[in-house]
Amino acid sequence: MFDFRFANVGTVHLAHPYPATWTDVFSHIATALRVPLVPYAEWLDRLEADLADSSRTEVEAATANPALRLINIFRPYRNGAPKSEAREAMGVPKLQTTEAVKASPALRRENLRSLGKEDALAWLRYWQKAGLLKTKTLAESPAPEANGNGAVHKRSTPHSRQKPSSTAPLAFAVFAVISLIYALPWF
Repeated sequence: MFDFRFANVGTVHLAHPYPATWTDVFSHIATALRVPLVPYAEWLDRLEADLADSSRTEVEAATANPALRLINIFRPYRNGAPKSEAREAMGVPKLQTTEAVKASPALRRENLRSLGKEDALAWLRYWQKAGLLKTKTLAESPAPEANGNGAVHKRSTPHSRQKPSSTAPLAFAVFAVISLIYALPWF
């Protein structure tokens, strides 16, 4: 912000000028939480199935899986957002950062890296410390599930008829929190 004191422009957008891809960030979050990274449509299908579970009320479902509270925000993007040079993921307007980069040496490519693993893990540690994540440990690399004999157990497939594991609501909640943070006009 200091750099903008003497800028000769009326408005600058305080957004990262070198955006990371969704996968560059979420693959690290999925690994750390030991949950699969699945396509958006599949994730939404799982969320819809969780909501349709007749063994509990909608209020109970939304309490157990906070992403259900935002399901109406997620539904319009089942088949992806309309393609546009003016829009980011989830239809968020793409902000022009040319003037901000001109005015601030800190925002120039040589001084600023794209978001990645370190940032994703830092967010998770913060959410853990703040009590938003109940998981005790975060994995740095994927670890297969093994029994005492060293045999690797097959993880359930997305098409299995089993109920989602206890980490599934967590994965949904993390997606919901990050989606909401990304969609809000913080900058």
